[in-house]
Amino acid sequence: MTFSDSIGNVTDFGYNAMHEGGTETLVSFGRPPVTGDVCLGAWTQQGGPHKVKVSHYAPIFDTDNLTLLGTLNFIEELTLSPDGQSYAGTMVSTGYDLIGNVMFQFEGQAAATRVDVGTPVN
Repeated sequence: MTFSDSIGNVTDFGYNAMHEGGTETLVSFGRPPVTGDVCLGAWTQQGGPHKVKVSHYAPIFDTDNLTLLGTLNFIEELTLSPDGQSYAGTMVSTGYDLIGNVMFQFEGQAAATRVDVGTPVN
C-alpha cells in the first residue's frame, strides 16, 4: 500500500489487509512504531462490484515525548482491478485532537498491489 499527496509525493507505505468480514488492518512502514504505525478499520462495498470504501484509525503521538495527541482517520474510496491483484483510489486523512476537533486534513491517492506467497521481499 502506498499513500501519496496531491502532487504525487509518497506520504506513507506499508501492508494493508482487508478481511472477508469487512474489517481492515494496515501496518505502516513509513511511521515509527512508537508513533502509532498500526491502523484498524472497516471496509464496505460501495458503488459497484469493484468499488470499496475504507475507514481506518491510528493514534497520533507527539514524537518528542510520545504524548497521545489525538486520532488520525483515513477515508479511502478504492477501485479494485478486475483481476483482484491491485487497487487505486483517493484518500482523505483527517487528524482529530483528543476532544474531536479537526487539527489538520489532507487529500491524496492510495494504491496497492496484492502480496502472495511468491512475492519477493524488497
